[in-house]
Amino acid sequence: MVRYMALALTALLVIAAAPAKAQQSWDDVVKAAVAEGEVDVHGGPGKSYEQVLTTGFKAAYPNIKLVFVGTSGRDVILQIMREREAGLYKWDVYVGGTPSILWGLGVTRKGKNAPAALKAMTGELTRRAAISFPDEDVLVGARLAHPSCYVLLQSYADVVPRPGYTANGEDRAWGRRLAKRYGCEPHFDDRAFKVTVKGRKPPCMPVLDTSPVKATGGAKIAGLVGELDAARGQAMIAFGWAVAEELAAGSYITAAR
Repeated sequence: MVRYMALALTALLVIAAAPAKAQQSWDDVVKAAVAEGEVDVHGGPGKSYEQVLTTGFKAAYPNIKLVFVGTSGRDVILQIMREREAGLYKWDVYVGGTPSILWGLGVTRKGKNAPAALKAMTGELTRRAAISFPDEDVLVGARLAHPSCYVLLQSYADVVPRPGYTANGEDRAWGRRLAKRYGCEPHFDDRAFKVTVKGRKPPCMPVLDTSPVKATGGAKIAGLVGELDAARGQAMIAFGWAVAEELAAGSYITAAR
């Protein structure tokens, strides 16, 4: 596996080169890296990421110093985007992303077991994330139309939007990215975090339908979500963060039970 990751890292080094040098031979790229003396790589947090992403490369190119920094995608992605907008390219290679759990389309059947079934569904997604990404903060996003769905997000950190809080630029950027992922970016208001598809016959907006479950968040949550009709193309996109330490400890899974 290390060999394949080393090849992937090699390919990324070519991609990271400036456009004007894209046609250089690989030997020229290696020669330039040796002359510069250092290749800066950013990857995921933890020793496992560092070992897999660097061992093969170091063996293949011992004359090139490889500097690896590993942090969560939550902390670095928007920073890198701002740097590139300013013309700053501090990393030769970036390997990673932000692990995400997306609540998109689902329904809860009406009945006394509806709340438990809903928590079991979302809790299972969190359990899988804990297994797959034990060292990463995980973004938990929801496309919703009911306060009872929003309440489920409150066990996570830094939920956006939330009562009494004004979303900042990074929050709105995450909202737009989620809207793009959900396929509704043109209709997304990144200040209200709501989707409204206009027209005489707007399409139904797929949501995690929790209408049979009574909301417990009170008037503030009800007012924040408002009256949304998914059948008329309306929804809210909200998100929070499953923090790595609590995710690994199973805290979110316990809260969902």
